[in-house]
Amino acid sequence: MSYVQWQGRTWSLTDDEASLIVRLPPRDCPAALVEWDLSLDHFVRASQPGPDGKKDLIAALHVDIGNLGLRPRTWHDLSGQHIRADARWYEQTSQSGPFGKFAKTRFDATAWIMTGCADAPNLGSTGREHWAAVDFEVQFGQRDGLVFPCEIDAWVLPHEDFNREEAETPEELAAFGQGPPNLRVITRAVFTRGSLQMPRCGADPWPQAQREIHAALGPFEIERHEVKWDIHRPLGTDQYTERPGWRSSVRFWTAK
Repeated sequence: MSYVQWQGRTWSLTDDEASLIVRLPPRDCPAALVEWDLSLDHFVRASQPGPDGKKDLIAALHVDIGNLGLRPRTWHDLSGQHIRADARWYEQTSQSGPFGKFAKTRFDATAWIMTGCADAPNLGSTGREHWAAVDFEVQFGQRDGLVFPCEIDAWVLPHEDFNREEAETPEELAAFGQGPPNLRVITRAVFTRGSLQMPRCGADPWPQAQREIHAALGPFEIERHEVKWDIHRPLGTDQYTERPGWRSSVRFWTAK
C-alpha cells in the first residue's frame, strides 16, 4: 500500500511498496560504513479503462533517499528508527574531507503527470518536474518479516532552487521544515536487495560474501545472487574483459 500527498493534493492509493537497499563496504576498507537507501515508485492509473480495456498510467512519483545515515546493528534494528534531517543530524552524518564536511545523504523526487488527461488536474501541474529536499523526516514502524511500515515527510524544492549558488544564512541553516510538508508518504518499506564489494578471494567469492553479509546484517534468507568481476583493458586493445579471481561486486536479493 502506498499513500502519497504531493503539493497538497492526495493521489490515489496504490499497491506500490518502497525498497530498502543495503550497500556493504569491502572488508579491506575498515573505515567505510554500511549504507541504506530507500526507493519508492508510486504509479497512478486512470479511473476508467481505455479502448484496450487497460487503465493508462497518468502519473508517477519517484522518491529516492540515498544513504539514510542509519547505523543499525542488524537489519532487524531498522524497526522504530526515526530520521529528522535537521542541522544537527547533518553534522553527525556528514563525511569529513580535506575541504570540510559534505553530506552523503541525498533526497530526490521526480513527479510526472501526463498532459491532456481528465484526471490530471486533481494531481498537480502536468509535465515532468525534478525536486530535492534538505529537510525531511522518515519513521520506520515495527518489522513484519522483511517489511517495515514507513512514513516520510519532506519539504522538497525545485532543483533550480535546491542548487543555489548563495550560501545559506545561519538562520536558514537553523530552521527546519517551514510550514507543512509538500510531500507526504505512507507506505511499506521492504528489505529487497543489497550489494557488497569483495576483495580477491578465489574463483567463487559467493561463500565468503554470504558469510560477510550475515555477519554484518544478521540472518535472513537470500533468494539469489549475482557476481560481477572487475574488468580491465589489456594494453594495445579496445576490449574490456572480466578478470575472474580478482575483485568483484556481489549483488543479492532477499526471499521477500
